[in-house]
Amino acid sequence: MICPPEYKPSISRLRQSLRLRCKEYFRENSLHGVPYFVDPTRPIIERVIWFIFTIASIITAFGVIAIVWNKFQTEPMLTGLDTQSDHMDVYFPNVYLCLNWNGLDASRLSQKEKEHYKAIYEWNWKPLNVSLNYDAPQGGYRKLFYRLGPTCSTIYSNCTFGGSDAKCEDLFKKVLTAAGVCCHFSAKLLQKVYSSWSLTFETGYYPVRVYIAETSIGPPVREDEPTYVFTNPAEMHLTLRTTQTTTMARFLTHSQRKCIFDDEGPTFNECQLECSVRKIDAKCQCLPWFLTSEPEKECPFKKYSCLSYDKMTLRRPKCSCLLSCQHTSYDFSKVKEKKESESCDIIIPNWPTVQYVRQVRFGWLDLVVSFGGVAGLFVGYSLLTSVELIYYFTLRAYCGAVLAVPKARVNVIKVKVRNPKPDNKKKTEFIQRYYDYVE
Repeated sequence: MICPPEYKPSISRLRQSLRLRCKEYFRENSLHGVPYFVDPTRPIIERVIWFIFTIASIITAFGVIAIVWNKFQTEPMLTGLDTQSDHMDVYFPNVYLCLNWNGLDASRLSQKEKEHYKAIYEWNWKPLNVSLNYDAPQGGYRKLFYRLGPTCSTIYSNCTFGGSDAKCEDLFKKVLTAAGVCCHFSAKLLQKVYSSWSLTFETGYYPVRVYIAETSIGPPVREDEPTYVFTNPAEMHLTLRTTQTTTMARFLTHSQRKCIFDDEGPTFNECQLECSVRKIDAKCQCLPWFLTSEPEKECPFKKYSCLSYDKMTLRRPKCSCLLSCQHTSYDFSKVKEKKESESCDIIIPNWPTVQYVRQVRFGWLDLVVSFGGVAGLFVGYSLLTSVELIYYFTLRAYCGAVLAVPKARVNVIKVKVRNPKPDNKKKTEFIQRYYDYVE
């Protein structure tokens, strides 16, 4: 269907219509104060006063909106306490019992090899003694340290968990971490019917560095300090704090809620590990033995000087890693020395009865309501104001341009209706008949 020419106004007439609609919109819109200072019929002083008040209201509205937006970006979450029932899931944490160099079996190594490998095993970002330089072992340092580490069943004995005896080889698994050779106890769900919420073991390999991690956290990193170091039999008490986040937080960005759900990305330790590997590899073109499983990627002895030189930036690189939204933190509370027992105990003395709940205090709906309330209060703005603006500068501007087309291009038929002159004679006869009827 071809549009008739009278419905296709020229660009110049559209511009003229837009200028007219602009003046018309400012005279007739619903914003507070605007129709008064654009009205040319009002005194100039009154128009200036209304203009100042209107601009002040707009600036104030934008200032309040900026404050609300900043609050939405930085403090949208609220943490509170929530009383839990007896059916609350409580996990005994991941436990890593790590050995120093003296706990490894280095009896088959020469004195020079012992000094060299000990310096690498216990390296803590400080420059190494160049006199300890020695050829790297075949297969890399990682395989050597794992091979020198004894099995967990030979280190620990008389193990119990939850008040029941258990085989140490079933509870502990030998792993190689950034903290060295460790025996890992995997996190387990506790039952309230257990006679004791504890992990007990005996050992003669002191000192034992203990690293405690929640269920979603992996092995310790090189920079982590041990939670506690057993130098003799003792009881180590833990307190736990559980934090849950409501599902409404998924509508917020990671930076707003400052946490991630388990299905949204890697764990905090995994993120930190990936970030460290990326930055160290870019700086020194190799990795320390505890950050790689590939022998060809391991740094030779001389390359550790590169790592030590930039330790301030490489040891704890700045990474945008976030904790899990559903997590449990385990805090070391106290230690009780044991004189009559040879066992080391890691105990949760009290069953938790409350947990922290993080919920959305200020969401997207609250943001829209706040913006609308502020805009309506100070300048009288609403959604219909936006519709009105679109209408004036689209449909109304087009119709105004069409109606302004010269009459020569439009077939306009004018019909002039002429009123006939009244007939006074017929009017007199009608009045006379009326009076005759009444009489």
